[in-house]
Amino acid sequence: MEDIQTDLGGNLDSVLNFFIHFGSEFLAFIVLTAIVVAFTFYFGRERIAPLIAGLYIAIPLYQIFPYEEGILTTPLLQISFYLLIVVLTMVAFSGLSSVFPTSGGGLIGLVILSAITAGMVIAIAIHILPVESLYTFSGATKALFESSQAFFLWMVAPIVGVFFFSR
Repeated sequence: MEDIQTDLGGNLDSVLNFFIHFGSEFLAFIVLTAIVVAFTFYFGRERIAPLIAGLYIAIPLYQIFPYEEGILTTPLLQISFYLLIVVLTMVAFSGLSSVFPTSGGGLIGLVILSAITAGMVIAIAIHILPVESLYTFSGATKALFESSQAFFLWMVAPIVGVFFFSR
Protein backbone atom coordinates (compact mmCIF):
# COMPACT_ATOMS: atom_id res chain seq x y z
CA MET A 1 0.00 0.00 0.00
CA GLU A 2 2.86 2.35 0.79
CA ASP A 3 4.33 1.80 -2.70
CA ILE A 4 1.04 2.82 -4.27
CA GLN A 5 0.92 6.01 -2.22
CA THR A 6 4.54 6.84 -3.06
CA ASP A 7 3.94 6.13 -6.75
CA LEU A 8 0.73 8.18 -6.78
CA GLY A 9 2.42 11.04 -4.94
CA GLY A 10 5.34 11.01 -7.38
CA ASN A 11 2.99 11.06 -10.37
CA LEU A 12 0.95 13.88 -8.88
CA ASP A 13 4.13 15.80 -8.15
CA SER A 14 5.40 15.41 -11.72
CA VAL A 15 2.04 16.48 -13.19
CA LEU A 16 1.95 19.51 -10.89
CA ASN A 17 5.53 20.42 -11.82
CA PHE A 18 4.64 20.14 -15.52
CA PHE A 19 1.78 22.62 -15.20
CA ILE A 20 3.80 25.03 -13.06
CA HIS A 21 6.70 24.90 -15.52
CA PHE A 22 4.35 25.33 -18.49
CA GLY A 23 2.69 28.30 -16.81
CA SER A 24 5.99 29.99 -16.04
CA GLU A 25 7.41 29.39 -19.54
CA PHE A 26 4.35 30.75 -21.33
CA LEU A 27 3.21 33.32 -18.76
CA ALA A 28 3.10 36.20 -21.26
CA PHE A 29 1.02 34.14 -23.69
CA ILE A 30 -1.39 32.99 -20.96
CA VAL A 31 -1.82 36.52 -19.58
CA LEU A 32 -2.39 38.06 -23.02
CA THR A 33 -4.91 35.35 -23.88
CA ALA A 34 -6.79 36.12 -20.66
CA ILE A 35 -6.72 39.84 -21.47
CA VAL A 36 -8.14 39.27 -24.96
CA VAL A 37 -10.84 36.95 -23.57
CA ALA A 38 -11.76 39.58 -20.96
CA PHE A 39 -11.77 42.23 -23.70
CA THR A 40 -14.21 40.24 -25.82
CA PHE A 41 -16.48 39.54 -22.86
CA TYR A 42 -16.48 43.17 -21.73
CA PHE A 43 -16.83 44.90 -25.13
CA GLY A 44 -18.67 42.12 -26.92
CA ARG A 45 -17.69 39.36 -29.29
CA GLU A 46 -18.16 41.55 -32.33
CA ARG A 47 -15.10 43.62 -31.30
CA ILE A 48 -12.48 40.91 -31.78
CA ALA A 49 -12.39 41.28 -35.58
CA PRO A 50 -11.84 45.08 -35.38
CA LEU A 51 -9.12 44.41 -32.77
CA ILE A 52 -7.36 42.01 -35.14
CA ALA A 53 -7.75 44.48 -38.01
CA GLY A 54 -6.34 47.23 -35.81
CA LEU A 55 -3.33 45.09 -34.96
CA TYR A 56 -2.68 44.51 -38.66
CA ILE A 57 -3.12 48.14 -39.73
CA ALA A 58 -0.98 49.50 -36.88
CA ILE A 59 2.12 47.63 -38.10
CA PRO A 60 2.78 49.63 -41.29
CA LEU A 61 1.62 52.89 -39.69
CA TYR A 62 4.06 52.34 -36.83
CA GLN A 63 6.91 51.38 -39.13
CA ILE A 64 6.56 54.35 -41.49
CA PHE A 65 6.04 56.97 -38.77
CA PRO A 66 8.46 59.73 -39.86
CA TYR A 67 9.10 61.40 -36.48
CA GLU A 68 10.41 58.44 -34.53
CA GLU A 69 13.79 59.98 -33.66
CA GLY A 70 12.34 63.14 -32.15
CA ILE A 71 9.25 61.85 -30.37
CA LEU A 72 9.59 58.12 -29.76
CA THR A 73 12.85 58.17 -27.86
CA THR A 74 12.23 55.37 -25.35
CA PRO A 75 10.94 51.82 -25.81
CA LEU A 76 7.94 52.58 -23.61
CA LEU A 77 6.95 55.52 -25.82
CA GLN A 78 7.34 53.36 -28.94
CA ILE A 79 5.13 50.61 -27.51
CA SER A 80 2.60 53.18 -26.28
CA PHE A 81 2.49 54.77 -29.74
CA TYR A 82 1.83 51.38 -31.36
CA LEU A 83 -0.97 50.67 -28.86
CA LEU A 84 -2.47 54.11 -29.54
CA ILE A 85 -2.56 53.31 -33.25
CA VAL A 86 -4.18 49.94 -32.46
CA VAL A 87 -6.87 51.61 -30.33
CA LEU A 88 -7.58 54.32 -32.90
CA THR A 89 -7.82 51.88 -35.80
CA MET A 90 -9.92 49.49 -33.72
CA VAL A 91 -12.35 52.32 -32.95
CA ALA A 92 -12.44 53.24 -36.63
CA PHE A 93 -13.09 49.64 -37.64
CA SER A 94 -15.70 49.23 -34.90
CA GLY A 95 -17.85 51.69 -36.79
CA LEU A 96 -17.78 49.18 -39.61
CA SER A 97 -18.72 46.29 -37.32
CA SER A 98 -21.62 45.33 -39.57
CA VAL A 99 -19.04 44.46 -42.25
CA PHE A 100 -16.83 42.41 -39.95
CA PRO A 101 -17.77 38.91 -38.90
CA THR A 102 -18.73 38.31 -35.28
CA SER A 103 -17.11 35.66 -33.18
CA GLY A 104 -19.08 32.46 -33.24
CA GLY A 105 -18.45 28.93 -32.15
CA GLY A 106 -19.24 29.50 -28.51
CA LEU A 107 -16.81 29.84 -25.64
CA ILE A 108 -14.23 27.41 -27.00
CA GLY A 109 -14.06 29.24 -30.35
CA LEU A 110 -13.73 32.54 -28.52
CA VAL A 111 -10.86 31.25 -26.37
CA ILE A 112 -9.08 29.79 -29.42
CA LEU A 113 -9.47 33.03 -31.36
CA SER A 114 -8.25 34.97 -28.31
CA ALA A 115 -5.21 32.69 -28.00
CA ILE A 116 -4.43 33.17 -31.69
CA THR A 117 -4.74 36.95 -31.28
CA ALA A 118 -2.49 36.85 -28.20
CA GLY A 119 0.06 34.88 -30.20
CA MET A 120 -0.06 37.51 -32.91
CA VAL A 121 0.53 40.24 -30.31
CA ILE A 122 3.57 38.41 -28.92
CA ALA A 123 4.94 37.85 -32.43
CA ILE A 124 4.55 41.57 -33.15
CA ALA A 125 6.15 42.41 -29.81
CA ILE A 126 9.18 40.22 -30.52
CA HIS A 127 9.69 41.18 -34.17
CA ILE A 128 8.56 44.80 -34.45
CA LEU A 129 8.32 46.46 -31.03
CA PRO A 130 11.25 46.98 -28.61
CA VAL A 131 9.60 44.88 -25.88
CA GLU A 132 12.80 42.95 -25.13
CA SER A 133 14.25 46.04 -23.45
CA LEU A 134 11.32 46.04 -20.99
CA TYR A 135 10.46 42.34 -20.63
CA THR A 136 12.56 39.24 -21.19
CA PHE A 137 10.62 36.40 -22.78
CA SER A 138 11.40 32.86 -21.71
CA GLY A 139 13.34 30.51 -23.96
CA ALA A 140 10.23 28.48 -24.78
CA THR A 141 8.30 31.60 -25.77
CA LYS A 142 11.17 32.78 -27.95
CA ALA A 143 11.40 29.36 -29.58
CA LEU A 144 7.70 29.52 -30.43
CA PHE A 145 7.65 33.10 -31.73
CA GLU A 146 11.14 34.27 -32.72
CA SER A 147 11.83 32.74 -36.15
CA SER A 148 10.70 34.50 -39.31
CA GLN A 149 8.58 31.46 -40.24
CA ALA A 150 6.86 31.61 -36.87
CA PHE A 151 6.22 35.33 -37.34
CA PHE A 152 4.58 34.65 -40.69
CA LEU A 153 2.42 31.87 -39.27
CA TRP A 154 1.33 33.96 -36.27
CA MET A 155 0.44 36.80 -38.63
CA VAL A 156 -1.66 34.48 -40.82
CA ALA A 157 -3.27 32.59 -37.92
CA PRO A 158 -5.84 35.29 -36.97
CA ILE A 159 -7.12 35.42 -40.55
CA VAL A 160 -7.62 31.65 -40.51
CA GLY A 161 -9.12 31.85 -37.01
CA VAL A 162 -11.64 34.51 -38.01
CA PHE A 163 -12.54 32.41 -41.04
CA PHE A 164 -13.22 29.30 -38.94
CA PHE A 165 -14.59 30.79 -35.72
CA SER A 166 -16.75 33.63 -37.01
CA ARG A 167 -20.20 33.82 -38.43
